[in-house]
Amino acid sequence: NVYTSGAVHSSAQINMLSVASETEGRAGLESLAALLVAMEANRYVLTLASNWSRLMNELRKNIVDPRCGDCTSMVDLRP
Repeated sequence: NVYTSGAVHSSAQINMLSVASETEGRAGLESLAALLVAMEANRYVLTLASNWSRLMNELRKNIVDPRCGDCTSMVDLRP
């Protein structure tokens, strides 16, 4: 299964404060929900150039793996 989330914005320059205001906080709530769903996975495809991916990888290594006996794996898409 592939899960994606978040608001779609046409501009590359995203002001997160305006996104939070426009969505009345829903974008943040959806992001946290997506993070919780992602922590259920065993395999991750991430790019560690992304802060969000680094957060997911640290949670995977320090929270999920110790609880499941190192049951997860990760592929980094950085060149």
